[in-house]
Amino acid sequence: PAWKPEILCADECYDVTSVLTSPDGSAPDIVTTTDPESPQSALTDGAAADLSRLRHLAGDAPARILDRNAGFCLAEVSNPVGGPAYLTFSRTSKAVGKPLVRYTGLSRIRMHKRQSFQFEARDGRMITGFLTRPPGTPPWPVVLVIHDGPWARDDAHMDPWAQYLASAGFCCLQVNYREIGRAHV
Repeated sequence: PAWKPEILCADECYDVTSVLTSPDGSAPDIVTTTDPESPQSALTDGAAADLSRLRHLAGDAPARILDRNAGFCLAEVSNPVGGPAYLTFSRTSKAVGKPLVRYTGLSRIRMHKRQSFQFEARDGRMITGFLTRPPGTPPWPVVLVIHDGPWARDDAHMDPWAQYLASAGFCCLQVNYREIGRAHV
């Protein structure tokens, strides 16, 4: 009876894709969204310190924390060549584990830039998506890649299908269509 709902993260243009709880399990402390400019937000000082350390380790590469405990963080870093790799780093020391490549088939391929876009639908709602272009100059053939049913969303991180298609000369278009629910019936 004493519990009151609290909005942790809200933006009409982007979806929340995951929420991590603090290592002690007491409360949420990292929110991941489809926002390409700010894919993860810290809700506590400890989470802010972990995200800051990850940004330092990743340099200019997009990165996100996937999980953490009292001693370590598990992160994914999307390298410009080879794509994403899993990385562990200590929360209490400078120790960093050896990266584990996620998609070995991309190990020597330069990652193609993934651009976000948004447009207004006929009903006024903003629709978001991503475009991965192949090398060279347009025009390119375009492939529309549709994600799983209404519970899934494409996000700013490297997508292996988009990279494979762009490497083959196709422009990959991914749109985050709206969820199905009472508001959309």
